[in-house]
Amino acid sequence: IRVVPGGSSVRDGCYIGRCGLYPNRDDDTNQIIPGEGVLAYYLARPYWAQGLATEAGQAFLRYGFEELGLSRIVAGTSTSNIGSNRVLQKIGMILTNTGGTGENTYNEYELRNPLLNS
Repeated sequence: IRVVPGGSSVRDGCYIGRCGLYPNRDDDTNQIIPGEGVLAYYLARPYWAQGLATEAGQAFLRYGFEELGLSRIVAGTSTSNIGSNRVLQKIGMILTNTGGTGENTYNEYELRNPLLNS
């Protein structure tokens, strides 16, 4: 796998998805929260269940904490997306909230920078 500009991934010359860190914004003011990032990823279905999202997620957590010096990284996914919930748990993120209504429920996760909390 190689990452190309924009956080896209290519395997065997084919686009397979994207992963990256984005600024975290306050829900009420839409202002960027300094020192925080949002982990997001997408993989094309043929590449699911191969450990790729876990590998990419771990790499971006390391990059966010070690290179960018972020204090906190958050992520969210639908409660029904078992694969993404499992990925976030495997990379060490902690479930902090479940919200939404009806079929539109989601889980929110966070991880605080262990280098800053030592």
